[in-house]
Amino acid sequence: MPQWPVSFRPLANLAFAESCGYPVAVPAILNFEIPADTLESARMSVDEARLELAIALFSRRRLSLGKAAELAALPVGQFQLHLGAREIGAHYDAADAREDLAILAQSRSA
Repeated sequence: MPQWPVSFRPLANLAFAESCGYPVAVPAILNFEIPADTLESARMSVDEARLELAIALFSRRRLSLGKAAELAALPVGQFQLHLGAREIGAHYDAADAREDLAILAQSRSA
């Protein structure tokens, strides 16, 4: 299977990429509707609703930090500030620490 050329932007011209035999994957985007009066009742904007959903899914360990920030349409650092304001910590346990230590040991020996 061909590899992407370094200077090629995958979403710039999907038809051209596909015709050249390059793998083409288009990210799926799902939409759902929230009635305007529901947001008004909650006194929330669409951006605030996205943030609330992202925080809820992250706190329930349904989304990673990066994916939750992506859902909230925020940089990871800014999303972390919102988590910190609510005293929601990072998902990092002993298994994560062991994995990080193994990666560090491999990089030192290389």
